[in-house]
Amino acid sequence: MSLKAPIFNKVAVIGVGLLGGSLCCDLAARNIAQLISIWDPSPTVLNEALNRGIAHSVGASVAEAAAGADLVVVAPPPQYIPTVLQEIAQASPLPAIITDLGSVKMSPCTVGEGLFGERFVGGHPMAGSAKCGIGAAHEGLFEGAAWAVVGIDQPIEAVGSPTAVLCHFIRAIGANPVLLTAHEHDRCTALISHLPHMLSFAYQSLVETSEDHEMALKLAGGSYRDFSRISASNRSLWDAIFRENRRELLGLARKYVRDLQSMCTWLENET
Repeated sequence: MSLKAPIFNKVAVIGVGLLGGSLCCDLAARNIAQLISIWDPSPTVLNEALNRGIAHSVGASVAEAAAGADLVVVAPPPQYIPTVLQEIAQASPLPAIITDLGSVKMSPCTVGEGLFGERFVGGHPMAGSAKCGIGAAHEGLFEGAAWAVVGIDQPIEAVGSPTAVLCHFIRAIGANPVLLTAHEHDRCTALISHLPHMLSFAYQSLVETSEDHEMALKLAGGSYRDFSRISASNRSLWDAIFRENRRELLGLARKYVRDLQSMCTWLENET
């Protein structure tokens, strides 16, 4: 549903892939921003966003796209977020609020809060697709999704604060803000998102290298489709996420291996 009047004069989206592109779709369709400014390293992506009518202007640089924005949303792959934040720090005037959409939060929050203080509030919408890129971007991706609102310390939704403004924006998109610390976020997403992807990638590799691969797929039903579905996700993107959250992920993966080994031992001792 379109708002009667825009919340923001200018929103800048840096990185226009699945998440950034879908956000642009919502910004345009819901009349959330009077001006949508974008930047992406790919001219093809920028042209597609303009041609689809989900952006109004393209910055010649990250700093130009972000300059004077009410809100900047940083949405490149996670390993590039700290560099993009450094480039936004060169904008003049500085944007009022900066957030990101990264799947791991300790590094962005440390860098962002160090550069911008309370202007930076980390974010992570729990929404996505096995498909990637602006071609997969669409309106409504975030509808009903949890959206983590993250700081090194627990964010507080005080009236008029950057956190409160960001939460208002998230609700306008149709998502549900959840406030937590960066450490809590990275622990929880390792458990409910990153580990399942790691297991699915490993399982799909096992299936594909099995001597029974072709016959097994003829028999495959819902359990196979459910477990293997997320292995269709972009592996290079997920490798970057795994590296960024390796401390939390390694601990969980090792516990999972111990639990799996316990089940193997139980089976070995069954008579």
